[in-house]
Amino acid sequence: MNFGPVATLLTFLVLSCVIAPCRAQTNKIFQWQFTGNALSSSLPSCRQFQIQVKPFNPANDTHGVPPFYMMAFAVGGTPSTTLIGTDESNLSWTVNQPVGSQLLLQVVDSQGSSGGVPPNLFTVVAGQSTQCIPAASNDPPFTVEANVTDTLTTCQPWGIKIKGGTPPYDLTLATVNSPVVTNVTMGPADDQFTFIDRANPNTQLIAAVSDLNGRWAVGTPIVKTNGSSNVDCIGLVSSSGNSTVIAAQEKAASATSKAALATSNAVLPTSNAPLPTSNARKKTAGDADVMVTLLVLLLAAVFTT
Repeated sequence: MNFGPVATLLTFLVLSCVIAPCRAQTNKIFQWQFTGNALSSSLPSCRQFQIQVKPFNPANDTHGVPPFYMMAFAVGGTPSTTLIGTDESNLSWTVNQPVGSQLLLQVVDSQGSSGGVPPNLFTVVAGQSTQCIPAASNDPPFTVEANVTDTLTTCQPWGIKIKGGTPPYDLTLATVNSPVVTNVTMGPADDQFTFIDRANPNTQLIAAVSDLNGRWAVGTPIVKTNGSSNVDCIGLVSSSGNSTVIAAQEKAASATSKAALATSNAVLPTSNAPLPTSNARKKTAGDADVMVTLLVLLLAAVFTT
């Protein structure tokens, strides 16, 4: 499948993390909004909207580097990356996600710099047409799932597991109403990522995955965040790994733990002999009294004679 400029952008994002140490996207260079800034949270399918980009800080007059792309992360679905223009004064995006989708949106430039995420999710509603919405893919399954799907607490590990696609995988972490979006490229054999929640509380966090070919995984998970605003999470580090290796390590650790417990139990002294009962103790005491009495009588008889 030929993804054109979209694949070029995603490949750039992946290779930039492979060649250099993985880091967050460049943020706070520019910001974006729908022209007029009066749009509701409902987006009619296949309708075209004008996009406005401007410096994040007017005093610095910083700009993104064209071309620009709209990244639409469909909750529980498949994200899409769409070219929206090469001139920052003439950008537009057509709603190309299925009706009913909930979308987290961000605009990025050709360097992967993010214009941030709006303060709410958008819902795709039925428009005058649905012809622009791509048909379901017949490609082999490529999915992403999470071990927590409801609420994530500050510093809590969030497990992301990936199946299918072509590694290395690029993981995108984004929160609603945030200027910061993080991209992480996993190792070439890794298919599992553990994210330590450092997102601000009382928002929503998504995790989207794309592969080396620019293909997006189905099932984009989202969670609500809560807890402390102190996100230092000292001693906790987000990391990626291979699920098969991790499972083998966990199995080995479990076996070692069981063996150690068995060894500990084996060296402890045990006795199967029952403790004397109260009746047995009484009988023993009674026998001793009888012996003493007989001995006294015997001695008396000796001295009498």
